[in-house]
Amino acid sequence: MRYRWIVLAVSTTGMGVFAAILVTAPVLSPALRETYGLTLGDVGTLIFVAVGAQVPTHYVWGVLNDRFSERKVLPLGFGAAGVALVVAAFAERYAVVVAALVAATALSVCVSTASSRAIMGWFGPEQRGFALGIRQTAAPVGGALAALVLPFAVSEGGLRAAFLVLAGA
Repeated sequence: MRYRWIVLAVSTTGMGVFAAILVTAPVLSPALRETYGLTLGDVGTLIFVAVGAQVPTHYVWGVLNDRFSERKVLPLGFGAAGVALVVAAFAERYAVVVAALVAATALSVCVSTASSRAIMGWFGPEQRGFALGIRQTAAPVGGALAALVLPFAVSEGGLRAAFLVLAGA
């Protein structure tokens, strides 16, 4: 029964990192504008496509969870999202950064379906709401931490450092 608290911790951490990935484009938009000479419209488009990438992939991740289980889906999705963020860190062209951010969002959304399924399996009906509430609290916390940490990473090491910090998470 103690294992379920580990499941909750992993799920909660995953939701926090997912939220951090979602706010990456808005938080890094000043540095992206400066580095790539973007207009405000360009930044708006980047935010739209990066954040919007999660919409069509929720269904796909749900199907993959049903077929292969969250134990396989969660590390695969987050591992691939980390790789996408490393690609963004070393990208020299803006189009590659956009593609990498879209991929990172689309891949990291796996946590939403995988962690929900894991919590539903490990917690009884009398504790599911509590467990899901804890997991969901990580979303605003993860976004807030990214808003604090990523600009600092940019000031210390540029966009590359910010993307690598996020990839490491």
